[in-house]
Parts: sequence; structure tokens; C-alpha cells
Amino acid sequence: MSESNTLPLRTTNFFSPQDNFFIIDSQNLDTVTTKFYGFSVQENGIYDRQNMTPEALAALDGTGTYISIERTGDSILIRQDFTGSYGLYLYNKDGRFVLSNSFLYLMEYLSKRVRLTLNRDYAHHFLTMILSSMAYSETFLNEVELLPRDVAVKIDIPSKSITTERIYYGENQVRINSREGFDILDKWFSKWTGIFRNLYGKTCNIEADLSGGLDTRMSFILLVNSGIDLNRICIHSIKAKGYTFNEDYEIASEIGRHFGFGLNNYENFTGGELNHSTDDIIKLAFYIRMFVETQLLRLTQKFEDKHFRITGHQGESMRTYWHPADKSFMNNYAFKFSAPLKKYLTESTAHIITHLVNDVSQNIGVPISDDLSSNVFRDTWGRSHFGAEEAMYACTNLYMLNPLGDSELARLKLNDPDCTDQNLLMAVMYKRYCPELLNFRFTKNDTIHPATQAFAEKISAQFPRAEAHAQNRDFSVVLRDPEVSKLLAHNNTPADMDALTEYVAKIFRSPATRKLFASCFDEELCAYAEIYFKRTNHHALGKMYTIITTTEVIKHVIMSEATQERSITDDFREFAESGYASSSDKLTARLLFMYVLLQGGTKKALTIPGKILRKLFRKFMHK
Repeated sequence: MSESNTLPLRTTNFFSPQDNFFIIDSQNLDTVTTKFYGFSVQENGIYDRQNMTPEALAALDGTGTYISIERTGDSILIRQDFTGSYGLYLYNKDGRFVLSNSFLYLMEYLSKRVRLTLNRDYAHHFLTMILSSMAYSETFLNEVELLPRDVAVKIDIPSKSITTERIYYGENQVRINSREGFDILDKWFSKWTGIFRNLYGKTCNIEADLSGGLDTRMSFILLVNSGIDLNRICIHSIKAKGYTFNEDYEIASEIGRHFGFGLNNYENFTGGELNHSTDDIIKLAFYIRMFVETQLLRLTQKFEDKHFRITGHQGESMRTYWHPADKSFMNNYAFKFSAPLKKYLTESTAHIITHLVNDVSQNIGVPISDDLSSNVFRDTWGRSHFGAEEAMYACTNLYMLNPLGDSELARLKLNDPDCTDQNLLMAVMYKRYCPELLNFRFTKNDTIHPATQAFAEKISAQFPRAEAHAQNRDFSVVLRDPEVSKLLAHNNTPADMDALTEYVAKIFRSPATRKLFASCFDEELCAYAEIYFKRTNHHALGKMYTIITTTEVIKHVIMSEATQERSITDDFREFAESGYASSSDKLTARLLFMYVLLQGGTKKALTIPGKILRKLFRKFMHK
């Protein structure tokens, strides 16, 4: 990101992109060394740079949030976690390749060296997506692709060649109603209850999410069965307005009373907290997540003593959620715009979705149907929303532990020929390990049908669990980050969230951002971002972020123009093929924008529904 002289407060910057991301350029392969980013979760420890061993490196199985670079002689092997949390971004053109675990870091590097062009389909899709990218391999740049989450990368140094090798995880292959299926479940259960128990033997800096939904409660089952004193750790539940937070908190409180623990107990946490500067908060988000996601997480601290957070992430891949057969997951905000612009935006999204579904279908050899739902989720939202969030938090010494994202668990089918409900797998897990948790209500209309529960209980009884004995084993984990301890002497004051919000809005509203964005895209998109900001409580800055992010790409595309000579005919050809998406009614967009600016402080005016407002504008325009 470019530097600014208008930060709300000048503070000390601690976050270093060079320490958290890599560039591997085929022209400089001799400089590549073995390095590990993130953390690996294994039965005998949680491994990161501070305690990684050759044995732990050899045992990487996709569990955790990591990218591993292993240099052996004249070859380089790059492996990523099962989710593909960081992302592996590849430029491979004209005999040269460049690889990175950050899109922004790669774009900054390439824009000084090669010509880049804007991928309009991805940009249109990104500007209107509900939450996270639905792209399988596309990125903002035509010259850069996102590699699949289930590949390892191999580089031969003498020949300067790069290849990918698919990792076969066997997803959705094993029938639940089988001895193999229940063996997988019981081993998963034993593995994670053991990890939690042994980690608890080292630290109380453990927090676990608990809401009123299906997913966090499923992970909570493991805690209940681990033998941990739940009052010594933090069971975290949000109590706030918006979304379903209040209902979630009420349900979590009911569960807490039943099992005898309180919520949001942080008193046993240890270690100091290093406050991020405004620069660091923004950089951390944009280098990892903001080119695939609309919600800008503002991570304000880095922990001295590592925190371990148990989540329900990836639970949507284990139950009824999306339906690829009817592409119900194509929902976006394109319908908010005028007809000509809506057409462009919808067509681009359709291209992205078609590529996604076709690639997933081809990769796993399954026709386009609901059987693809878990793969579609993992390859898109599971990666760009949850995975990228986990990579961000790892940079702050908060390690997210996601038992529902375990690659072994992903081998199980979601349903059975005798019970086609895709909530069957989750029903079996509840019935087998903690059926009393089904007695509490769920939020958001989440439910498991009684007939599915009965079938789950029936087949579980056919395969009794082997008697389990709790095992305490040597567990390797380094709890304190000595680098953070040193930096605490230079600590910043805590970040002011309101000031940060105002700062980001100021970036969005600046003439530089608006004019640069309008050079490629319709101003109607900016007008909607203003309306979204004023009408949305949860992540209200989301649409402004997408404009800022897209503008950053445009800036680097322009910068890359200086990397090679171009003729006037090259420019003319580009103008002719640019495909500029514009509303036919520019004045409507301008009026809408002026309305937002002039009426920004008038709550009454902002209560006018968007559809009625647009209707009034259309009538005005046709007078």
C-alpha cells in the first residue's frame, strides 16, 4: 500500500510484509531458503517457526494455517494447508514465473517489472459480491492466477521450471454408514479432544467460540469431552446489536448454565498486547485478505503470549448450505444498479461462477449437482473468508484451531442412500458424542430434522465406539513470542476505531480514489457504497473497501505501463477492447451520489427505501 501523510495518529509500525510474505522469482531462485509461515496442528504439538523440527515438517498433513517452503539441493517444495488459507498466487509468462503468498505483495513486485492488465470479470464480481470471492483461479490481474488449495508446488532450480502436483485428500468419498466411516469419525474425535486436553496442560490462553448455530456447537462438543475445566478458559460469545448476536448470546448462556461455566472469562489470560498502528492494521488486512473479501478485519493487537481460538469454521461444508445444481450461491448486489450496469456485472459474475463449478466438477469427477456443495464451499468462501481470516490472525499470534476443517473429516459423505438429508453427517456427530446439545434451540432457522436424527442414532448404534482412554502426551508448543516482548517497551496507544473508520471513509471519498476508479468503472458503484455505509450496521465500510481495493489494482496496472515500450496503436487497441461498463443514465448516478452527500446527516431521508428512491429519480429523469 502507498504511504500517506494524513494518518489519524503517527505511531510506531511493527508489521513487516517482508517477514510474513515471500516472493519467489525464477530469475533469483538461488536466494530461496527453507522457511515456514503460520502454524501446523499435530497430535504431539502446535508447530511454528519457533519450534518446527524436521519430523514435524515431514508430518504436515494440511491441518493448521501455513505455507511451507522447503529447499533441498536444487529443488524447492512449497506446501499449503488443506484450506489454502494464505493463497498461492502465480505469474507465469514468457518463460518467467513469480510466486507469492500475498496477492498485493506480488502485484507490488510485478508492477515494477512486467506489464499487467485488469481482469474486468473478476473486478465486476468483486465489486458486487455479498461477502467473499467465488473465483476458483481468477484474480484482479489477467496475468496472475490463484493456485488450487489442494496442490503442492515443485520448482527445479537448474531448469527454472515450476510444476504443481495435486494432493488427493479423498474428499466426500467414504459412506458414513460404514465401519470405515465411523472409524474416521472416532479417530477425528480422539485426535482433537487429545489436542485440546494437552494444549490446556500448557496454557489457559484458550478461547472457544459459542453461538446459537450448528457449527460452533459442534466444535464445543470436543471441549466438553476433553476434560478441560471450562471456567479456566474463555468461552466466547458476542452480545451486541445486529445480525443474530443477541439470540446467539442467549443460547450460549443457556448452554453455559447447563454445563456450569460462564461466558467471556478472560481473567486467566497471560502476556502483554502490542498495539498495532493504523498503518499496520490496514497493511495486515490488505496484504492477506482484502482482494478476496469485503469485510475488512481491523486486528488491533499482537499477543505476547500466543492465544488459541477454537472455532466452528468450515462447518458449512459439512451440512446443507449451498446448492450448486441451481447455483443459488450466485447472489450478489448487482440487482441494486441500473439496467445497463447490472447487465455487465451479472455477466461477469456468471463467468466466474461457471468457471468455478466446471473446474470443481472436473477435478473431482462429479457432475454438477448438490454433491459438489462441500467442495464449492471449501474452494471459495471456506478459503477466502475463513482461511484468509485465519492467516491474518496467525500474524497476531492468535492461532485458530478448526476441527471441522480437518482433511480426514472431509473424506466423509454428507448423506447416505438411505437418508439423503445433507445434515446427516452433523446429526451423527451430535448423536454419537453429545446428544444433549441437540436439546438447545438453534438460531437462523438452523435445525436437524427429527427423522435425520433418528437415522443417525440408529446407524451410530450399529458401530459402537471403542472404549477410549485419555492420553496425556508430550506436547510441543512455544507459548511466548520473545520479539513481541522486546517491542512492548515501544507500545502504541490502543487504536481508535472511530478514527480509523473516518480515515478509511476519507480515503474512499478522496478525489484521487474517486477519479482513478471512475477511469475504469461506473460512478454508480461509488454512490451505492455511500448508501451501503449509511444503512448497514454490520461491516458498513464493506463496499467502500471494495472501491479502494479495486482502485489500488488500477494504480498498479497504470504503474506497470512504464515497464515496456508501447506504441500509439497499442493504446488504441486497448481503448477499443476495454469493455468499459457504464450506466446509460449517468445523471441518475450523479443525482444519487449528490443525494447521499447532501442528506448524509438526515436520518429521516435515509429511511427512504432504495427502490423507491430510484423510482423517484427515474420519474424525475423522464419529465
